Amino acid sequence: MKNLHFHGERLRVKFVGRYPITGVPRIDLVSAEDGMPCYTASVNLPDKILADNTNETWVKNYSENKGLYEAMIDQGFILPSYSGIVPIGDGEAVAATINWDLVAEG
Repeated sequence: MKNLHFHGERLRVKFVGRYPITGVPRIDLVSAEDGMPCYTASVNLPDKILADNTNETWVKNYSENKGLYEAMIDQGFILPSYSGIVPIGDGEAVAATINWDLVAEG
């Protein structure tokens, strides 16, 4: 399985379930070395419904995750989606289509 490189870490991208209400995939990033949780890559936005909640999610691109959306696009884990960008604090959540071929199951 391919690793994501982000903030100097080698990470495994994992599907860990679906968020309540919206049903969009929850994606976590865990250490490729020891499997310990490092980041939650997605965010649940119950008032923002995605057209394709099976294959799309909201990528958390703020706080400790700043730059994550771009890193995941550049490394092929997600594809751009045109479902929207939602401002959150000093950053944003960006809709993206998941490349399931590179995402590990829970």
